[in-house]
Amino acid sequence: MERLSPARSVQRASEASEWNRLTSTALLLGSGLAALALPLQPSVNNRVILYVFLTLLVSLLISAIALIPTSRTAPLKRLIDACLGSYWSARLLVITITLLWGFGLLCAFTALHATEPALIATFAPLALVWPPLLAVVLLRRPAARQVRPFASRIASVLMALSLCWLLLEGLLQAAFERLPAQLTAAMPQSIVRVQHIQFDPITGVRQYPAGESVNLTINRQYGDLYYLSCLKPPESDTFTPYSVTFTRDAHGFRNPTSWPTPANLVMVGDSFVEADGVQHPFWEGISPSTLTLGSSGTGSLEQSALVRQYALPQQPRVVVMTYFEGNDLGENWEFQTAREHGQTIYDRLLNESHAWQLSVTLSFVERLRTRLVEAAQKPCSYPLTDSRGNSLAFFNYYLAMATVEPQALQASAVYEVTRRAIVDTAQAVQDSGATFVLAFIPSKVHVHWPYLVENGQSSRTTDQSYALTVGSSGLIFDPTASAAERAARIDQNSEGQVDLLRALAAEKGFLFVDFTPALQATAGTGVSPYFTSDTHWNQTGHDVARKVLSDFLSQTHLLP
Repeated sequence: MERLSPARSVQRASEASEWNRLTSTALLLGSGLAALALPLQPSVNNRVILYVFLTLLVSLLISAIALIPTSRTAPLKRLIDACLGSYWSARLLVITITLLWGFGLLCAFTALHATEPALIATFAPLALVWPPLLAVVLLRRPAARQVRPFASRIASVLMALSLCWLLLEGLLQAAFERLPAQLTAAMPQSIVRVQHIQFDPITGVRQYPAGESVNLTINRQYGDLYYLSCLKPPESDTFTPYSVTFTRDAHGFRNPTSWPTPANLVMVGDSFVEADGVQHPFWEGISPSTLTLGSSGTGSLEQSALVRQYALPQQPRVVVMTYFEGNDLGENWEFQTAREHGQTIYDRLLNESHAWQLSVTLSFVERLRTRLVEAAQKPCSYPLTDSRGNSLAFFNYYLAMATVEPQALQASAVYEVTRRAIVDTAQAVQDSGATFVLAFIPSKVHVHWPYLVENGQSSRTTDQSYALTVGSSGLIFDPTASAAERAARIDQNSEGQVDLLRALAAEKGFLFVDFTPALQATAGTGVSPYFTSDTHWNQTGHDVARKVLSDFLSQTHLLP
């Protein structure tokens, strides 16, 4: 091993630090400009174009510094030496600017739904140019002799990049609640860390934070389909924004006043009852004594527990439990399976998730990869337009639910779990002296399907979706059906769930109300009762449902 004199060691360390400072300065300038300029751009496309330009510029700068002979860069080195100082400050800057660069890329990529796939395909390689260039700069011999063995320098670079990644991941985890929903919504910990939901370990029932103030701005950028489908936000915002504000009660529900006793009307359901996308939910104004138990993500089994725990002690006159055909079957099955294993839904979700899915950076990379693959394989067909001029997009899972054959469903364990939950709830309500009503909420595809068929859009609607069947292990993905076959299954089976539940109500002697006909009639006028960019009702949908429910309760003499 070569022995170095103290003077030579200092010289080589100085030479190494010069290259580190050069790298730091180049990356710092590019990342700093990008971080400052990105928020100033009014258009998402402009932000990405600017980031592409800056990425290319900085990559070229690093390339030039790495390849130009040392003598040619001496003035630049002296200037950098005067500005940056010590070796350790340069090392710290390498880490800092890498974090800035990674955060800048994250900000740019989370808005990629608003850009064309071609722009994404152009930007992605440019954004990945700098790591190998950084390695070139750090590994290149700064003088005639090599400062350290090649393997040692490779290890140094890998350790530095790993440290940068760990620091970036730590900062993003710390800022998890402030990250864009498009990035975090699909991550398992989002349920607890963003939505602040807690789960009772005994009953498994979820609860939203008591007294939480909810303040939402609803505009054209709002909607779960921006991360549940390939739908992109619009280039121009012609949607009139509005605000939704309310405060949760002591149990986390959306009740504007203290709980009434007795409660003439109790509404139980999932996100359609919680209705955080509208200021005036469909249950508003039906009765002056109304208690709402709306909890997003719940199915009939969890809602049955809510009825027993919260509704029945309020001595209700009428209990209306809603059933959403898009996901209640699956949610009931998952809840039942979790309880059989002594788990909550959240426990089960964590156990079934891979470790990398809890990482913000790795989840981001996987999401980006999936988007690029999908864009390369098949262009996005959303938004679609039906024969009445409604602009539409769909969640693939809800499309798939409409393909399930009702006879097979009726004989399955999946349906039996849901059937038993509804029947047991109805019996408990009736035993308390109240009237039980099951209200059927159709999915968007169910409401708009006749008009999509009229416009020849049925196969295009199912082009990017899949089919489902049922078996002993629950709902099963069916990869064999083509887009035309999936469309044919929806034609045949879209009324399957509502028919089963209507027959169940007649068999067990409880009341049943179906929102589908009124919602379809509204869609037929060219006014969709659903948000284009979301799977839920807009204000029009809630207004229609309010009239249907109010008329039903009046006609059956349950409420004045």
